[in-house]
Formats: sequence, C-alpha cells, structure tokens
Amino acid sequence: MPAASVFVTGGTGYIGVPLIRELVQREHSVRALVRPGSEHKLPSGCEAVIGNALDPATYAEQVRPSTVFVQLVGVDHPSPSKRAQFQAIDRTAGLGAVAAAKIAGIGHFIYLSSGPSCAHDEELHRGA
Repeated sequence: MPAASVFVTGGTGYIGVPLIRELVQREHSVRALVRPGSEHKLPSGCEAVIGNALDPATYAEQVRPSTVFVQLVGVDHPSPSKRAQFQAIDRTAGLGAVAAAKIAGIGHFIYLSSGPSCAHDEELHRGA
C-alpha cells in the first residue's frame, strides 16, 4: 500500500499522539495542527503546522499536500453536561476542518466525534 499524506488536528491529544506514532511507523507523511508552543508535544517524524483549530483561516492554506484529513479536536470526556463546550469546541473545530478540507481538495476526511453530543448535528453530518 502506498504511503499517504495525512493532516491531523488534535495531534497532541490522547488519541492523536498514538495515531501519529502509528502512521509515522507505517511510513506515512504526517503533519499536525498545533498551537504555538505545543510543537514539542508531537511525536517525532511529524511536521508541525502552527494554527488554531477553532479558526480555519489560520491553517486552511497549509493542509495541502495532504490527501487525508483526520479531525480529532474535541472536549475531553464528553457528556450531556458539556453541551456548551461541545458547541464551542467540537462543533466549531469540526465545521472549520470540513471547510479547510474542502479548500485543500481532501479526498478522505475522518471525523472522530465525541459521541452523542453531535448525534443530531445535521450541519456536521452533511459536511457543511
């Protein structure tokens, strides 16, 4: 299988770090969006892209040449009591990621949802 070029948001999180390690180990090219000062949290072999997951204008033009986009930004330990946080973080980052992926012409978009918090979010499910 040929190596993929993967762009990851949430790459310094509890799912992102092991995912990036595995992708790099399998010789895929991996780039991850990070906040300024968080570059050191990325596994070795991953290129840092500085930006803000809640503002796609800060990174949309840097998604290329990736062909796969993995959206992992979200609230830790989601629950109905965190609905407002979901709206402010998961939903905003998710919709921004969809927009950035469209600009970049991404062929494969993977969105890891925070479960029932977004089950009825029509805008996220139809790809905004």
